Amino acid sequence: MDKDSEDFIEAFEDKLKAEIGDIDDLDDDAPLDYTYYLIGEKPVRIGYIAPNVAVIAEVLNFETNQFEIDNLYIHKIASSLDSIKIDKQEFTDICLKRGAKPPPEQ
Repeated sequence: MDKDSEDFIEAFEDKLKAEIGDIDDLDDDAPLDYTYYLIGEKPVRIGYIAPNVAVIAEVLNFETNQFEIDNLYIHKIASSLDSIKIDKQEFTDICLKRGAKPPPEQ
């Protein structure tokens, strides 16, 4: 893992502890809250366990038309000039136009 990734993970862990305390105290069955984005033409769904605490990024792979977990997109959303926040219906419509089924909510 490169230094930037290590720094990002460390900052994320520190932010997580500040926001929600010990991760072991979280309810594993609690539903995630989601926000939806486009980066360029790529639909991305970010899942949150608490406000401003993203834990999962699901990204459409254009080759397989399946969603894959790529948590680097949590950082890309925040730093990309090309990221556009969209609503759930827009996200669903974009996925279906590409022939992809939106991922189920967790």
